[in-house]
Amino acid sequence: MPVTIPSVPNVGDPTTRQFASTLIQALVDINSGSGGGGGGSSSGSLLLNGSFETDADTNGTPDNWTVTLQTAGAFTQTGNALTDTACVSGSRAIKFTSIGGGSNGGGQIQSDFFEVTPLRPLKVEWLWYCTSTTAANFVKVDFYDAAQSFISPTVTVFQKQTGVNNPSSWTQAFGCAVPPATARYAKITLIGCDLSVPTACSTYFDGVAVSNMAFLRRAEFHGNAAGGGGVRSWYFRPPLTGPYRVTCIGGGGGGASDSTNDTGEVGGGSGALAQSVVVLNAGTPYIVQAGNGGAGGNNSSGGDGVDSLIGSSLVVGAGGKGGIKNGAGGAGGLASSPSIGDILIAGIQGQAVETGASGAGAPSVMGYAGGEGVYRDNGIAPDSRNCGAGGSGGWSFSVVKTGGNGGPGCVIIEW
Repeated sequence: MPVTIPSVPNVGDPTTRQFASTLIQALVDINSGSGGGGGGSSSGSLLLNGSFETDADTNGTPDNWTVTLQTAGAFTQTGNALTDTACVSGSRAIKFTSIGGGSNGGGQIQSDFFEVTPLRPLKVEWLWYCTSTTAANFVKVDFYDAAQSFISPTVTVFQKQTGVNNPSSWTQAFGCAVPPATARYAKITLIGCDLSVPTACSTYFDGVAVSNMAFLRRAEFHGNAAGGGGVRSWYFRPPLTGPYRVTCIGGGGGGASDSTNDTGEVGGGSGALAQSVVVLNAGTPYIVQAGNGGAGGNNSSGGDGVDSLIGSSLVVGAGGKGGIKNGAGGAGGLASSPSIGDILIAGIQGQAVETGASGAGAPSVMGYAGGEGVYRDNGIAPDSRNCGAGGSGGWSFSVVKTGGNGGPGCVIIEW
């Protein structure tokens, strides 16, 4: 709550109880508003009381949080000072304990509502450890609309992985979640010693912070501008372990071509966009493939653009389809299967033949134009590095004119 700032005592004057009380309350307010003590990444958190420092009503539950115990579970606020190893961010932490066996477990603690921005990725950070290497622990985020109605499903940003031990001493962890288009609020839930794996143990949490992601560096990988299918491949080794925003756009479809004299054909569709925030490990090689555009048709339909992806299937942007000879413009890459990502935008269909011009290629979902429609000439590919726009159809006159190649796809990695 707001406090009135008193006058600073003169040198030599005694320090009054009012002055000390006001100073303590101000420090509590700073802890509560910034996500906890200890400075560092907790500063600027969207959460209140993320380091569990404040329990104004002394009821044993940190302010701005709600505790729910599982069968035979126990919850404790731990730590008494900065030098106490039962805490690590500020002077308090929390602990869930399970006696193990049967359907017994620890419990969960859920935050109050905090505001989020739709589609702006969140970085979730916390410090924790567990006295059992195999116990089940979770960190989850629930999103809510402007009326604070729950938006399904719950997003699990962390859970115990098979073959990976829980840390036995204080360890920093992080995850990420993307608020859906209708989200305006969220709550975070920490689950310690979950009953799904009945284990006698204790799990400690501290220094929880939620912030909007900020990406300051980027690397771009582009497919081959010559078209013709296939991919260009790299291995990306992250310089740091942490959240990375990955955008994959499939290659564009090639334009169609027809041997009939003085006949124009349709353009190719553009590739789909798929985007996710994923946690990548420092030094680990992740395959990056940027799909090439489809080849322009020669008295045939255009070739399909190729998918762009990272890590085999972490994020996948589908390629656009080639224009169909004597048919419709190529379909845009689909935002459903085979695309994979938290944000999916379908590609755009290739254009139909216009009076005096063949069908133009579909524009890229990134805003770049497709290949221009032509009259009595070969189709045109989009400008290079245009992220998946479609090639235009050709217009045959006396001899067969080929369609334009689709534009190359791309992969963009930001951190």
